[in-house]
Amino acid sequence: MSLIRRRSSPINGENGQQSPSDSMHKPLLADNDDEMKVRKQPTIYTYIIPLLFTFAFLLYQGIRLAKRIEINITIHKDRDGAPSLLRQTHSSYKIPSCAKEVFITLYTKSYSNIKDEDSCKGMLIRDDIILTTAEYSKRNYTFDWHEDTPQIILEAYPHDELNKKVNIENSPLGFLKVDAPPHYYYINRTAPRNRMFLSVQSKGRNGAKTIAMRCKDDKPIAHNFPTPDGKMIPLRQLIDIIPDDILWEHRDIDTAPTLTYKNEIWWSKGITLEDEEDIIKQLIEEHTGPIGSVSIPYAHSWERWTKQAMGIMEVVDPRGHRLGGSSVSGGCMHDYYKLYIKEEPFSGAHYFDWFDFGKGNTILQDDEKCNKETFNSHKVHYFTDEQRAFHKVYMSKSEDGKKMILRYENNDELVPASEGEDAKSGHLYMWDLEENFYVVDSRWNEEKFGVAKHTGLMAGQPALSAGEVYMNENGELWGIK
Repeated sequence: MSLIRRRSSPINGENGQQSPSDSMHKPLLADNDDEMKVRKQPTIYTYIIPLLFTFAFLLYQGIRLAKRIEINITIHKDRDGAPSLLRQTHSSYKIPSCAKEVFITLYTKSYSNIKDEDSCKGMLIRDDIILTTAEYSKRNYTFDWHEDTPQIILEAYPHDELNKKVNIENSPLGFLKVDAPPHYYYINRTAPRNRMFLSVQSKGRNGAKTIAMRCKDDKPIAHNFPTPDGKMIPLRQLIDIIPDDILWEHRDIDTAPTLTYKNEIWWSKGITLEDEEDIIKQLIEEHTGPIGSVSIPYAHSWERWTKQAMGIMEVVDPRGHRLGGSSVSGGCMHDYYKLYIKEEPFSGAHYFDWFDFGKGNTILQDDEKCNKETFNSHKVHYFTDEQRAFHKVYMSKSEDGKKMILRYENNDELVPASEGEDAKSGHLYMWDLEENFYVVDSRWNEEKFGVAKHTGLMAGQPALSAGEVYMNENGELWGIK
């Protein structure tokens, strides 16, 4: 006996609404009302059909996801037929927020004519070094330099020295070199800024998962280099290849000082206070002339060592020769230096890095005389060789042989008379170690460069003598001090 559903109307009641009990419990009846009422038993098709629909839907979504992943990890060909990475890597890998400025896109074409297929990825380890795959370290690129100035496009090209050390023919990794704007921690000492830390561990914290990069206190840490086919290349193999001042997580993460300027952030190799004092002593020695000469160290020889150091700081200041221990600035440089050496724990930064890009940049912000805005405005102009040559003079006798006449070598003009009553306001002079004589007279552009100083005239270098000369009319020298 086959059972079919009764086709009679399920509507009953005066208001035409279906009874809930009828819809839930009404049994299937035979065509013949005289037949026994029986309940239909569920069959296998009752379960299979919904499962088939569910499986089909999941399969469709899986295909769509697979296509997206394939797009992200496919290696494309550029116009020259060489492979190039897309801007994105494997879709399961997300760039940590702290690493967005260092996991950079490199373009094989000019920046004004770029396409996705003309790009690959690299890690900006240091301002001048980019890590990438060996395959991509053999070509030239351009990339967007995220500096505090408007958009700057820099070039990156094969780093021959590091690629030779890593042996790119047999290594999966390679390097690019960048001619980046140098960073100075002293005027004669450059130090490319470290933008990230490398790790000898392939896995993240607790060894749970192999990752490319992660953040620790906003510090980007690279564990592996992600390839376009989804592989992760460990970086521990580079520890004996890259320069010693590159930062590694296991040895530098806790000692490297954090330095900032506007939207830029970087880290430097940690140093001790003794390291910094050794550098300053070396600078003092470099600026000390022969016995009997005048120099900054000799000028402060009777004072404490910190005074000598502050005099040298003015000379080697990489951001404009701010006044060291001058009364004009109230000895602010000395005050800052005392705070620098007494800070607990020690910052681990070079003095000027601490002063301009570390805690020292704001530590006296409420000080009316020594806050950075005021302090930075007091600078000494250091003459270039060309500017100094403009003030070089030679001496000759007057016609009667009784007086000394001073003229400028560049135009044979007479040195003008000193200003003030009875010519008592003399001109600055310097007699350098090569026995050249310089006089800074009224032609000096004080409005543009400020008051001239002896240290500025000789750019901080020692000299045989320095002082003032007093001039009458017609270039006549009547006194020297």
